[in-house]
Amino acid sequence: MNRFLPFYGMMLLLLSGLPAHAELRIDNTQKSASVYSKLNSVTASRQRFDSDKFIYSTSEGAYLRDPSNAKRKYTWFGIDTPVEGSNFSWVFDGKSYLSSINSYNLEEPLPARCNVNLNPNANCNLHENGVVCHLFLYDSETVDTVAIVRLNIKRDNNEIKGMPSCDGVNAMAIAKEVPDSMLISLEYTDSLSPDSTPSKHSTTVLLRLTNQNGKLNFKQDDSCLGNPNKYKSIAEARNALKQCSSN
Repeated sequence: MNRFLPFYGMMLLLLSGLPAHAELRIDNTQKSASVYSKLNSVTASRQRFDSDKFIYSTSEGAYLRDPSNAKRKYTWFGIDTPVEGSNFSWVFDGKSYLSSINSYNLEEPLPARCNVNLNPNANCNLHENGVVCHLFLYDSETVDTVAIVRLNIKRDNNEIKGMPSCDGVNAMAIAKEVPDSMLISLEYTDSLSPDSTPSKHSTTVLLRLTNQNGKLNFKQDDSCLGNPNKYKSIAEARNALKQCSSN
């Protein structure tokens, strides 16, 4: 009998007990419908949030804080109407999270022609200033809010006259080509479009995820894909990331 076999066997047992790499993945055992149902069943606790961090109230109503800019605020629509196709179960660093994407009207700064204090006859489209999508991530057990991430879509003057109004999700998936990252394919329209059913534009954003002392941190990385980029699918975005990594 090889006297080294017991040693190697012990090493395999020890190694198997080491914590796995914090690889981001989708838990396919949890269907989108069940994730939505779970989020929808605890509305009160979800809307409570961590009010000091994420929302604040005024005499005019409640607003969502912009995670990236404390001076910015968004009209609070509540989170009972997530954008379709955004409810998934994710696993990262051994913990499970639930996702939802919601749209908010950018509240400031309002165009002068829309400000009732400057123009008593102001009657502007509420979406004229653009609509911004935010990714909400919840602890799958407590359904407490873990993170809110603004999904930035830059304005392409050659495509739209107003601001991007994010109102749809084509798909969400892991990036594959970039470790611990997710791809979100978004749809948006022109906030100044006069059409009742304005043309839709597509772009896909890459979010890098890290865990720093138990706190999840997201960073949108446009260095490869560009912003906006017209990628309508996860496959297109992955191919672009593969091209970048090979250069």
